Order: sequence, then C-alpha cells, then structure tokens
Amino acid sequence: MSPSPFSSPNHRATEKVRVGSNKTILGIGSDSGLKGAGLHLRGVHNILIRNLSIHDSDDDAVNIEDGAHHIWIDHCDFSRCHDGLVESSAAPIW
Repeated sequence: MSPSPFSSPNHRATEKVRVGSNKTILGIGSDSGLKGAGLHLRGVHNILIRNLSIHDSDDDAVNIEDGAHHIWIDHCDFSRCHDGLVESSAAPIW
C-alpha cells in the first residue's frame, strides 16, 4: 500500500475525503489529521488508517459503505463529529 501522510497540523477539509483501494493513510506527528470532514470509503478494499486525528466533522469521522472490506483503523483519535465516529453500512465484508 502506498502511504498518504497527513503531516500538516489538522488539515482543514470542507467535504469528505474519498479514499481509493490499496491505500495507507498515516498521520505523522501528534497534531496531524483532518478538521471539518472525515474519510469516505465506498466499495474499496485494503485500507489502513493509522495515527490520524479527525474532529469537528459535519458527518462521520470514517464512513464505510457499499461492500468495502479489509479496512484497519489503528491508534486514531476521533471526536466532535456530528453524525458518528465510525459508521459501517450496506453490508461491508470484514
């Protein structure tokens, strides 16, 4: 998996970040992450999300749907998200 580091302090996002298959999203540093929006994993596979902070989202911190599978979320900090923190819908496969 190719790394996608979020190393800037709390990257401000205005809409969900769509994540493609075979990705590693790695937060580098104690203040790395997303503010204002979360991650959208739709029908994808082989995703690793690690050391990432997501907060103040108008939706979920991580939204998993449409059969997305093989998703690993590790050592993350999710808070103050309007809808939920991690939501899995549409029969994902674990």
